[in-house]
Amino acid sequence: MSAPVLERVPEQTVAALASLPSFRDAAVVASEPVQPRGRGVRVTFADGRRVVVTSAVPGDGAPGSLAHEATVLGALHPIGLPVPRPISTMTGPTSTVLVTEDLPGRESLGRRREAAGGTSADWAAAVGTALGRVHGARRCGVPERLPRSDPARRLLQAWTVVTPRDVAHLGDGFADLVRHLRRTDLLDALEDSASGWTTDTLIHGAVGQANVVCAPDPGDDRPLWLTGWGTAGRGDPRWDMGSLIGDYLYSWLTRAELVADEGLDAWTVPADPPFSAVRAEICAAVDGYSAERAVSPGDRRQWVRYAGFALVRRVFSAALTSTALTPRSLDHLQMAGQLLRRPELSGELLLCP
Repeated sequence: MSAPVLERVPEQTVAALASLPSFRDAAVVASEPVQPRGRGVRVTFADGRRVVVTSAVPGDGAPGSLAHEATVLGALHPIGLPVPRPISTMTGPTSTVLVTEDLPGRESLGRRREAAGGTSADWAAAVGTALGRVHGARRCGVPERLPRSDPARRLLQAWTVVTPRDVAHLGDGFADLVRHLRRTDLLDALEDSASGWTTDTLIHGAVGQANVVCAPDPGDDRPLWLTGWGTAGRGDPRWDMGSLIGDYLYSWLTRAELVADEGLDAWTVPADPPFSAVRAEICAAVDGYSAERAVSPGDRRQWVRYAGFALVRRVFSAALTSTALTPRSLDHLQMAGQLLRRPELSGELLLCP
């Protein structure tokens, strides 16, 4: 292994992996990060088998989430939901490690979109179908065995309950974001959006392109897996669809030329990929989801509002280490405001009839 991979998968972890009954005496011949800056590493053995090893060190809040993720995968994989098969969870003095199944030829949704020219309605439909299946797991009794998950409330707390230590240790961009939220009505719109949260359905909690792992073709029998289940639990299924829509919008916004202080309809300007292609993806995801679960006008409205939430979350992540809110971040906040305050009009532009 190369040095960077050894930092992600220490020799003792590889040794522990090889000591598992199914991998005893199997030689590791290759390893690579599953995604840039991610904690997961794909490990290939000499006999051709592959697994994904995800590790966390004590103190970063992740060991508990890895154990929780293993519990969720153990409940979902046997009932046929689109998740990787958990193989083992190993906890040692310096790290917690989750080992899951991997298959050749799988790549992230982002890479599949790039290979398709920047967008792919076929893959979007597959993701929508997968989320519909996950949200239908209630009839299997899964949500009742999981804790409540409320990422919207958790994010609101991070944006509103700010201590002097937070301001001192985080980037100045974070302080700028907090001031921006407080001096505008955006915070009120976020709180109003979160007030309708429900907790009776299994949700993923962190849907995005990085957590969708795709097979070579969307028409395959098992076209994709959803990974990163550390925040899963009983929650509002509209959050997952809103997060997906927000992620698609974010990927477009990062390349679009935006016009400040204008409505969403004024922002459908030339970009690569064009807005029409991204809208086609969103519509395909909605169609795939609707084929699995009944959708009401209220659901669609809340999808749009949660998509605005997802854009603010993106700005928050960038602001933690930035020296100031960038013009692009302000554009994202402006777009988020349109989605949160005008969900019906925004929905007409984003979602299919």
